[in-house]
Amino acid sequence: MGNLRQRLALVFETDAGARRIQSMEGLRGLAVSLVFLVHYESLFGGWLGTAGPNATVGQFLQTVGHTGVDLFFVLSGYLIYGAVLKNREGYPRFMERRVRRIYPTFLVMLVVYLGLSVIVPSESKLPVERFAAITYVVENVLLLPECSASRRS
Repeated sequence: MGNLRQRLALVFETDAGARRIQSMEGLRGLAVSLVFLVHYESLFGGWLGTAGPNATVGQFLQTVGHTGVDLFFVLSGYLIYGAVLKNREGYPRFMERRVRRIYPTFLVMLVVYLGLSVIVPSESKLPVERFAAITYVVENVLLLPECSASRRS
């Protein structure tokens, strides 16, 4: 069990110790929590209605959440820039480590999304046309921005 814990700590870089700025990590955690509010509101905000106290709550969640998005990007940019400057291995190695950390989770979530798109097609963002849908999925797997040819028909 100890060996597995050490391997996971190495892969997910949890053993950075003194290299991490704890206050910045805490602020980034707060920002991620606020970003969650944006996604929560976008999924469930329609059920809150357009008037009254529920609509006010929805607007508040959206506004505060977007502030979290801005805060997250500013903090992440600062932390990543500092990590790149301090990293003696160079930018390609830095990016390789980031991809190894983030891409597996991204792929799992993409597969979950595709599965949910089949189960609940009314909520899917996949294009209706077959070629466009395949292009959309390939673009996502390759982390490419959406091309105009694959936009939802």
